[in-house]
Amino acid sequence: MSSRKLARLGAVIALFSLFGCATNKEGLVEALYDYNEGIRWGRVGDVLAYLPLAKKDAYTSRMDAMRELRITNCRVGRVRFKGSGQALVTVTIDWFSLRQGRVNRTVMAQKWVRVGRRWMVRDNRWVRGPTLPIFAALAPRRGAASKGAQFALP
Repeated sequence: MSSRKLARLGAVIALFSLFGCATNKEGLVEALYDYNEGIRWGRVGDVLAYLPLAKKDAYTSRMDAMRELRITNCRVGRVRFKGSGQALVTVTIDWFSLRQGRVNRTVMAQKWVRVGRRWMVRDNRWVRGPTLPIFAALAPRRGAASKGAQFALP
């Protein structure tokens, strides 16, 4: 096979791969950005837009914890798709409390599900590092760390 034919074949395979992934990824990148930047900068409306109704009250009730918290960086890591409408996302958050002044790094796992045309956060789980105060109610006990890191999407 000539190099020209190989290049065409590679381009076709890449194109089909792109189209196959587009339906899964459509809107997820924007949702991840809006949600995690909303947490970082305290933009409650951006965060609440991606939470189910049942979790909105729990989030807003913990807003007092954000007053003494500064998030310095929020990085989206690995995104694993489960089927066409579910994703498991790893997020690393660098933060410090004004009381302690020590920079901490917390890794969270986020479950995302597609509801109609929108992506919504189903769950935030602690994976490792100190518990981020705004998500304290979701953090497993230290002895259950490996369980928290390996939850599966239903």
